[in-house]
Amino acid sequence: MELPIADFSQEDEKYVVQTSKPDFISVKKSLTGLGYHISEADLHFIADNTVKLSAEDMERFTKLLTAIEEDEDVDAVRHNVENNE
Repeated sequence: MELPIADFSQEDEKYVVQTSKPDFISVKKSLTGLGYHISEADLHFIADNTVKLSAEDMERFTKLLTAIEEDEDVDAVRHNVENNE
């Protein structure tokens, strides 16, 4: 299968396929046409450059992020902080 796939990984029994925004629809249609079941297909913004925070700064960032996400007027939050888990 020759599709414009940028990255591919497996998580439990699911496969995660990453492609560019312009190729999103064609890759989705091609995978469906090949008989694959797509349970979720979304566009996500992935940071080119990430930032590592110290434990103290990560704690503050997590509190701020939680407060922002809990606001009912907020639909999505994007950031470039690396997950330290």
